[in-house]
Amino acid sequence: MFSRLTLGCAISEAGFERSFVLDIAGDRDSVVKFPRMEHLSKFVPQLRVTIMMSGCGHWNQQKRATEVNAAMIDFLWGLST
Repeated sequence: MFSRLTLGCAISEAGFERSFVLDIAGDRDSVVKFPRMEHLSKFVPQLRVTIMMSGCGHWNQQKRATEVNAAMIDFLWGLST
């Protein structure tokens, strides 16, 4: 799983105009405090959903695997509707 910054750069550089992006971050992750992260959708126009996990740091997929997996599954199911 990419960090928020890496994910945004990878999607932008690859030019995936038809891809859809789910952003899951923890409110204790120092990455969310980077300049311009609050405007992520300007850099990643394919961003569809942002989930901010309360009390979670950078490794949300390890610390809260069940919640992250559920959010990813919900997001992917939502793409088919």
